[in-house]
Amino acid sequence: MKHKDSRSNLPIDPGNWGALKGNVAGLAAAAHEAQRTPTEARPLSLSDIRILESRATHPEAVQILKENGLRPLTLFEVLFVLTNDPETLKKLKGERFHIDCDKSEKDGHYKILMGLGLLEIAPGARDPEKTIRCYKGKGPFGFVVHTDLSTARDHRRFALCTVDATYFSSVIVGAPKDSPANNISLLDR
Repeated sequence: MKHKDSRSNLPIDPGNWGALKGNVAGLAAAAHEAQRTPTEARPLSLSDIRILESRATHPEAVQILKENGLRPLTLFEVLFVLTNDPETLKKLKGERFHIDCDKSEKDGHYKILMGLGLLEIAPGARDPEKTIRCYKGKGPFGFVVHTDLSTARDHRRFALCTVDATYFSSVIVGAPKDSPANNISLLDR
């Protein structure tokens, strides 16, 4: 018994089947991109980050970012970029800015470990360039990149703390609004 070609019943020209297969492969790749697991998240690079020279409270910073087609960075993105991109770290030394973080259960000094696309903040021996001081709390958060002098004195490069309505950032840092936010949760070790 001869099987009928199922493609003849499709509203697509069978002579153009190769183009359709290519389009399906493109759609599959786009679907995979949309459903990436956190470990596959594409980290931001220096070219993705925008630093606006403007002091602002948290509500003002959010509005300025929105007006410029930007969004605040997540804690993961900030730590990943600053521990892996010396140029961005250099630009942000001595600055404080608002980030997309509304709660922290951590309180104390932690070392930053990056591996397998995950961020771990672990207690223990400290390398000042990979150390963050976290303050427990809820609400908008500010992120501080200490100067070299402060880092040497306090044995930490970074700080994460809650801020109130009167807290002014020294710069506004954001990423393009259409770039997916990498909100990888922090793991205790």
